[in-house]
Amino acid sequence: MLTDEPLRLGYTLDRRYRISKVLGQGGMGRVYLANDTRLADRPVAVKEMIVGDGLHEQKAIEDFLREREVLARLSHPGIPSLYDYLADNGRHYLVMEFVPGGDLQQLLDKLGPGRRLPEASVVRWSRDILEVLSFLHNQTPPIVYRDLKPGNIMIHQDGRAMLIDFGIARFLPPGGRGTQIGSVGYAPPEQYAGKVGPRSDLYSLAATIHHLLTGRDPQLEPPFSFPPVRALAPEVSAETERVLARALERDPDKRFTSAREMLRALPYAQTGEAEASATAPTAAGIVPTRDAPAVSTASRSGRVTGEAVASAGRPAAYSPAAPAEAGESAASSQPNQTVARPPGARAPDGRAAGAASGARDVSATAKTQDLKRPPARGSYPGKARPAGAPPAPNFAAGRAGTDQPSSPKMPHALLAAVGERQRFTLSAERVVMGRSGTVGAGEVYLDLSVLGSAANLVSRRHAEVIRLGADYFIRDLGSLNGTYIGGHGRLSRDQLYKLRHQDEIVLGGLKLRFQTEG
Repeated sequence: MLTDEPLRLGYTLDRRYRISKVLGQGGMGRVYLANDTRLADRPVAVKEMIVGDGLHEQKAIEDFLREREVLARLSHPGIPSLYDYLADNGRHYLVMEFVPGGDLQQLLDKLGPGRRLPEASVVRWSRDILEVLSFLHNQTPPIVYRDLKPGNIMIHQDGRAMLIDFGIARFLPPGGRGTQIGSVGYAPPEQYAGKVGPRSDLYSLAATIHHLLTGRDPQLEPPFSFPPVRALAPEVSAETERVLARALERDPDKRFTSAREMLRALPYAQTGEAEASATAPTAAGIVPTRDAPAVSTASRSGRVTGEAVASAGRPAAYSPAAPAEAGESAASSQPNQTVARPPGARAPDGRAAGAASGARDVSATAKTQDLKRPPARGSYPGKARPAGAPPAPNFAAGRAGTDQPSSPKMPHALLAAVGERQRFTLSAERVVMGRSGTVGAGEVYLDLSVLGSAANLVSRRHAEVIRLGADYFIRDLGSLNGTYIGGHGRLSRDQLYKLRHQDEIVLGGLKLRFQTEG
């Protein structure tokens, strides 16, 4: 069996776990449904990591071991239990509780773009997740989940919500400093600076709730922009809207002090309200950490190593009567569709249709879907905007069709093709780069195919540059050939790298130089 091939059906791991189905697949491994032959053939989820190469491998190993350590110490009905850890034939595996059901991203994809879920269902699931967060934040030291989004919330077939995929959850270090990691659209502002705390999880949960209630995907919108819920979904209660407004404050100190406080403020689901036609996704199983298909979706991977890990100690027991949350309080309408155009081109302003959902194998930690829907009438179509083209609309305020000049204090940023005369202006808060790919709502698409054969190894949705204030960050979108920074190596999954003047970026066989002026 080759190292990159899936385990064959019927294969028995460790003479115990018989493989029966592949539940999800990514570049760093897979998740299987298996049966524990020593315990009455009970179903289990087996999460696999295939050791990769270099820096990517090191980061994958760290996350896999962190997930093992976190899960080994915890016992809560809203968190899948960890049963076993093993290595087999050069691969590494976590054996976990099988959760029959599916994740909320699968449900959103099934319902289609712009569809809203009923408040009764969303509130009930949110209360379940807040109980889990309260439990995590009250560990010693507190555990910050750091990646709340629809794809990491499983809905059990009995209707309760569970939190899965602890690959980037971590114990809160002194001062709350961490890495720049999380899911674009759902991660709070402070997380981009590597500063996280329990209140960061509350923001991400509120962003998720906002998405479920309004159908507005925050990954396809200007960063940190959340219109009032009732402006998009008038049927939502004023109480729920107020809770979300407070939890989505950019300043962590203005948010709820704890998950328990937010739970008390969130109204109970009203009985008799209409429920979604399919409140639990149909895809069975615990959803893996996910590496997306090579050309369209952001990377999310499971991982491991053969290194010995210190004993995790006794699992922390779940108690419905949670203690005081000292750890938590310590931390501190439709989208626009835009594409850069060639020199001299003009385009109309206007609104774009909601983002189309793409087929997914598994959710990505920082997923950008491959959007297929064509622009609606009045949208702003086009392709890459080289320097000298008319200015792009400024979407900082989240309004369509508003040409507002950038602040004079903002640096003028460019990507210059090394060895070519072509330069591209980074004219928006989010620019997706690729080769002849599709254009998503709320984004500027930089089509690198204009550079000819040099772009042949570039994926259709290869990487993206995000502007936050005066700073620019880049991350890979699950590309086939990776995104490299000169002198720093390949970007690992979920990594947000802060660009500096004259940084060299390698996309496939194409080299770009990041430059700032002013």
